[in-house]
Amino acid sequence: MISHDNVTWTASVCGRLYQLSEEDHMISYLPLSHIAAQMMDINAPLHCGLTIHFARPDALKGTLLETLKAVRPTVLVGVPRVWEKFKEKVEVQLSQVTGLKEVIMSKARSVGRQTSINKQSGRPAAWGYWLANTFVFKNLREKMGLERCRVCGSAAAPISRSVLEFFLDFDIPIYELYGMSESSGPQTLSLIGHHKTGSTGKVMAGAELKIDNPGPNGDGEVLFRGRHVFMGYLKEERKTQEAIDEDGWLHSGDIGRIDPEGYLYITGRIKEILITRGGENIAPVPIEEQVLDACKLLSYCIVIGDSQRYITALVSLRCDLSPEAEPLDQLDALALSVLQEIGSTATTVKEAREDQKVIQYIDSCIKKANEASVSKAAKIQKFRVIPVDLSIGGAELTPTMKLKRKVIQEKYSDLTAEMYGEG
Repeated sequence: MISHDNVTWTASVCGRLYQLSEEDHMISYLPLSHIAAQMMDINAPLHCGLTIHFARPDALKGTLLETLKAVRPTVLVGVPRVWEKFKEKVEVQLSQVTGLKEVIMSKARSVGRQTSINKQSGRPAAWGYWLANTFVFKNLREKMGLERCRVCGSAAAPISRSVLEFFLDFDIPIYELYGMSESSGPQTLSLIGHHKTGSTGKVMAGAELKIDNPGPNGDGEVLFRGRHVFMGYLKEERKTQEAIDEDGWLHSGDIGRIDPEGYLYITGRIKEILITRGGENIAPVPIEEQVLDACKLLSYCIVIGDSQRYITALVSLRCDLSPEAEPLDQLDALALSVLQEIGSTATTVKEAREDQKVIQYIDSCIKKANEASVSKAAKIQKFRVIPVDLSIGGAELTPTMKLKRKVIQEKYSDLTAEMYGEG
């Protein structure tokens, strides 16, 4: 239950912090039943007078880029999958750059990364920035419809550090926001001049934030308090009391830490933590990100291992999408370029699943990712490639592209049983 005061206060604070005005333009593409859309597409415009442009119903199925080019928004908050898809499109184009252009692109990206790092610590742009910006960065922003965009944000789900760093190479900082429906959307915000890559920002003005029972590394459950915290769950008093304690703190269920400067870092989710048969607590998300960073062929990685002797993974291959955004059997351009490099002639998901060169390549990538594991228990021991990529239509993803882990594991229980020698 979100109160009128929850909504109006939160919208007012966010509008002021991001300096939203009648000059701003945003795009509405998320379902309006989602708290992020309610705040950004309905309440923020009422407070600030900015203009909202409604995207086509199939925005998340591939047409959002067309809308971006037509609108050229000044503020864009994308779910992580949106930024991942943008990254994939740019990577396909970069794979076709050779010779002198490739050398220039590499140098420009180095300048862009250093400039982005400098900005976060209040230092000036790196030497050569003017040239890199003039001949590379501006061109990319125009192709993405972001040439007017002063705030590029990510919310609703965790975003991979590799995606954030990729766009830093082109001087496109992505500001992370963190919160939940029960906090009327935001709790911490990354602002222009006040953000760190990998952090979800600082607590928004007027709200409170603390870590409950922090461990040796400062990690603990993230708690919220303030006028943005919801009234409770309708006709569910017990559930409400479990969420909001007697001191008014909302228990998020997320695990995080706060650095000395007040920046929050989310390190896991209590419900997602895997507890192996040996009693080790393992956060799956960092492992999944390491695998995806190491293997450009993969679209998703889902780590499994609760109550098991070791952890395993289900992975999906990158593929083309139908006009309805349903995954096809045809592999996409980036996947095909990877397969060409490893000497595979597979062109479809079915062929790739049966190709030992592909399986060996994925295995080598997972072994590489395992090298960064925090412990032996956090190393993936086995994997299986699922026959179809994940999608909203397949019921494996939410409307904001979050993984439905339980659904995925139940759907592919036969593959999981194989990995654990069951059945």
